[in-house]
Amino acid sequence: MSEISIFVVTHKKVPRFSEDKDFYLLGVGKDSHSIGADFMDDSGLNIATKNPNYCELTGQYWIWKNVHSEYVGLMHYRRYFYHALSPSPKLVPYSSGELLRLLGKYDVLLPRKVSVHSFSFKTFRYFSKNYYDYYAKCGGKTIDIDTTRKAVEKLYPEYLESYDKVVFSRPRIHYGNVIVTRKEIYDRYSSFVFDVLSEVEKNLDLSDHNAYQARVFGFMSETLMDTFFLTHPEFRIKDLPLCNSDYSRKKNFYHFLRHWA
Repeated sequence: MSEISIFVVTHKKVPRFSEDKDFYLLGVGKDSHSIGADFMDDSGLNIATKNPNYCELTGQYWIWKNVHSEYVGLMHYRRYFYHALSPSPKLVPYSSGELLRLLGKYDVLLPRKVSVHSFSFKTFRYFSKNYYDYYAKCGGKTIDIDTTRKAVEKLYPEYLESYDKVVFSRPRIHYGNVIVTRKEIYDRYSSFVFDVLSEVEKNLDLSDHNAYQARVFGFMSETLMDTFFLTHPEFRIKDLPLCNSDYSRKKNFYHFLRHWA
């Protein structure tokens, strides 16, 4: 692989949003071998069988354990960094070269934060006071957050203050588990995330979670992303517009303007 390797996680057969040679499709889930991906999350060291609960994190784990490029990235087939101000009528993703140039100035590239105070979920508009409230209104069980907090307190007590800020007081959160960074930072971040989630998994009963709620580890990792980087202010972070290809260009651009940081 080259200096930078960007892995685009998908659970189904999809057209590539970029023909950039440094972008690879990474298949996850039960159909990973039938979707024409470049790599599958059940090869090498992996946690592929946990995909129903860990979502795209089975891809994050696979990159952590099996890829050795200097820079790595995790994106989704429908969520990726794009040029919001491009005059093109189509969504124009950042190229690997553009990402590398940004990484000459910054340590980590993350999506622009989204508000937890005012947000849309399915067909409804909600208002919440913090992430804890936001999570419940999106259909999650707050026992998930409580159990994650206990895991952080047990394993990484030095991160607990940041976790509480993310969950109880910060107005915005990085969304989508999308990241591009140096591999050494990615590894440190992933080690923290999977340590905590493994502890959560030991202590959280999913028998009363429906299929959506059972994706809990993918959801909780979003709180852990901000917890990790809030605890490490030494990392220079650049937030970039994140598209959702389910939306029109107009709606993506509106989202970009609303969440300008």
